[in-house]
Amino acid sequence: MASNPIILITGANTGLGLETVKALLRSPKAYTILLGGRSLNNANAAAKEVQAEFPRSPSVVKTIQVDIEDDDSISKAFDHVDNEYGRVDVLINNAGGQFDQQFHFGNMTMREMWNKSWNVNTTGTCILTHTFVSLLLKSSDPRLIFITSGMSTLAESDNASIKLNQSPAKGWPKKEPAVAAYRSSKTGMNMMMREWTRILREDGVKVWCISPGFLATGLGGNQDMNKQMGGLDPSIGANFVRDVVEGARDQDTGKVVRRDGVQPWKSKLRCDRSQPCSSCVKRDDPDACSYRGSTGSRVDNSRQATVDGRLTHLESLVKNLMWNQESAPAPSENDVISPELSRYPAEIVVQTQSENVDATRYVGSTHWSAILDDIHELKIALGGYADVQEAEKRATPEAPALGSELIFGSSNSYSLQQVVSRFLPSKVEVDRYLSLYFQGETFIVPFIHTYHFQRQYREFWADTTSVKPLWLSILFSICCLASLIRGATDSYHSLQNDVVTESSQFHTAAGQCLVIGEYHRSQQFAVEALAIYGQCKNLRTLDPSREAGAILGMVVRMAYEMGYHRDPDSFGSFTVFEGEMRRRVWAACKQMDVMISFLLGLPSNICLENCDTKSPRNLLDSDFDIDTQVLPVSRSENEATRLLWFIVKDRQMDSFSKVCKDALSFKEKSEAEILELDEEIRQMYTTTPDVLRTRPLAESIADAPFLIMTRLYVEFIYLKGLCVLHRRYMARGNVFSTKSCVKAGKRLVSQFIDMYKELSPGGQLHAERWMLTNFTMNDFLLGIMVLCLVVHTHRKRGSRHPAIDSATESEVLLLLEQSYDICVEKSQASRDARRVSHAVGLILNGAESSNAPESQPGGDNAPRIDLASLSLQLERGDGQGNETPFDLLDPFNFMGNDFENIDWTVFDPQISG
Repeated sequence: MASNPIILITGANTGLGLETVKALLRSPKAYTILLGGRSLNNANAAAKEVQAEFPRSPSVVKTIQVDIEDDDSISKAFDHVDNEYGRVDVLINNAGGQFDQQFHFGNMTMREMWNKSWNVNTTGTCILTHTFVSLLLKSSDPRLIFITSGMSTLAESDNASIKLNQSPAKGWPKKEPAVAAYRSSKTGMNMMMREWTRILREDGVKVWCISPGFLATGLGGNQDMNKQMGGLDPSIGANFVRDVVEGARDQDTGKVVRRDGVQPWKSKLRCDRSQPCSSCVKRDDPDACSYRGSTGSRVDNSRQATVDGRLTHLESLVKNLMWNQESAPAPSENDVISPELSRYPAEIVVQTQSENVDATRYVGSTHWSAILDDIHELKIALGGYADVQEAEKRATPEAPALGSELIFGSSNSYSLQQVVSRFLPSKVEVDRYLSLYFQGETFIVPFIHTYHFQRQYREFWADTTSVKPLWLSILFSICCLASLIRGATDSYHSLQNDVVTESSQFHTAAGQCLVIGEYHRSQQFAVEALAIYGQCKNLRTLDPSREAGAILGMVVRMAYEMGYHRDPDSFGSFTVFEGEMRRRVWAACKQMDVMISFLLGLPSNICLENCDTKSPRNLLDSDFDIDTQVLPVSRSENEATRLLWFIVKDRQMDSFSKVCKDALSFKEKSEAEILELDEEIRQMYTTTPDVLRTRPLAESIADAPFLIMTRLYVEFIYLKGLCVLHRRYMARGNVFSTKSCVKAGKRLVSQFIDMYKELSPGGQLHAERWMLTNFTMNDFLLGIMVLCLVVHTHRKRGSRHPAIDSATESEVLLLLEQSYDICVEKSQASRDARRVSHAVGLILNGAESSNAPESQPGGDNAPRIDLASLSLQLERGDGQGNETPFDLLDPFNFMGNDFENIDWTVFDPQISG
């Protein structure tokens, strides 16, 4: 049984019905579309056409034979849908006909014409609806739609400005044909819609009549004539139908809705053109007046409507063009700026900044790129970076500017009901996301209590209208996490759905709920909702996310304002449950703040000296709940609970934050102070439980992949702490720092390489490959650059004062060679990996050249760089790419036009010999 919303469209093999199918296929949401047609052959042909036109759509199209004039056909269609799908989420009664012209052409008698008009447009539609209502009621969000006509409203039938309402000249017979039968049958449909609204109100079914406007379809038998009369492209009306399906007009349920947004009972009959007009004032609806706020001369409404129609048509053509291009990039995480634009690819709705943010971007010495300060030749690269920046931007996507972040906007263009209608899948599908999150060994957010959240979740489905926006944001963020994990681990799902779009839609919904809920105010769920939203954003890229850093900075400030930095035992009045959950929240804030600040090379926002919140206890969610009176003691750390690594990492934050603070300080420590901090780091590592100590993967074959990965997480914090502490002192010749840096760098890089191999298909860790995050990738790049600095320092000092012996140098170079291959492989997904691959390539090539026996021209013995070989190597990448040679793109390319000689014996003067 399909988990996607089931949409049945009658008369869908041609005209507006077929265009509606296409409009739904253009949507980033996934549907199962039942394309109904009187002829199954025609329906199959139409389905084949649209599937070929939209091969990248997440939706699927199935065909069904249904003739709304044939009760037996309707009954068979019902049986098929019932057996195959078990429900219908949206029923679009599109099948209809205009037969007035057939009478005037002599093809039908008047009785035949009137009977057929009502039989198709009203009677048959009502019978089909009556038959399928039982399947609609099995939906969690049932929607019933009737396609009507703007000519059918009684409210506007005496509006003489409409040509069809103008009286013909006196005399009989009348010369000009009318469409009385068609209009009357659609008027009957409008009343039928009102009846269905009344009948199904208590069942929660949303019902509309949709007037899509005058379209150039084959209605009446002559599409060309309709086009000549001013009919718009059918895709315009189809887009409006899709908007109603996706929740854009939920506030108008039970009404006739028109594409121009004007309701029939709000017409401007006998309008006095005041601002607002007296008619709208009498109806107590002045805001709806089209004259309100107008200035200058009177607007020509018909001309404006034509302009609007043409603009909408152009918009439709652009969208079709983009979606039909096979090479179009998948939508990014920042596609959605407003609900009206949410279905368009980012290239349409997102403006990017053209200025060079990297030129003024500051990173401190905790960042891997700061190591370039100690490798003078690579540091020079930054000085000649301007001429290759634009090429680099084209090679690797730039992170979006903060101005495109959804939560920094306004909620004026959407409501909570619209967000729920547009983004929330069926309960069955949401259940699956939560099951993946809570039952599997996934990225468990510690401040989401399993059982308490599930109770809130059941209450939500019992009454979705009273949900708090910030809690709903948390739900969407959990679905986003589950979608990212499922997309990274489930190959079948990755092939069947656009995972990027799916997770992006959940993330957008979470952001919109944050804005609606006014997350910036101190209130329940504010810190938690914004924190998990920022974490979702950070997990979507292998490079550091500046937006996530900004969001986490807001989280920290809000947490301070709400007193999370004070332990519940000494501040506030909290239950046992609330107190422990607040400790988990603050521990998560500390860890995310320190780690993301480290990732960005910036100081932390939290000053630990100003906090007294205790670390959370090592407890399972089943150990305590809202009715707990006394908090249980922590579980033994010999037991590998899913929270244990979080507890251990929290302990590490104290010493690691000191390392980061020292690295970013302009004051150098004495050797005694270095040794004292080094001892603190190592002592903290000794407290790591044995179950979380890394071991060779060959000795971990019985361990869960999640456990192995969390061991590496804890280990990497320890190793990068040593690297960051000793890196700048190694560059100044400190022997102890050199040995510490070499050992930690080798161990970090070696363990990452072993881990990376097992993340590949068939590997031990393949099931948890989603856990390769930008945190882990950044640790790897830091270790690589430390090893580059080791090689560089060793060459500077030469044989008189070697930093490392030749065996260690060979070992380091071997690790760099393996690291280079990984960086090249990940360069398409990570701009930082691409940059580091170029730097490592130069270091490795320098090592090869330094071993070459030949001298350079002019008696210069400086080693030569074989740039042609290195460029070809980078150009080939994984053997399948066809990239521009790196010397045109590489931001580390400092050689300018003098490619012949690179003097690797000229080093940073700060490094003593």
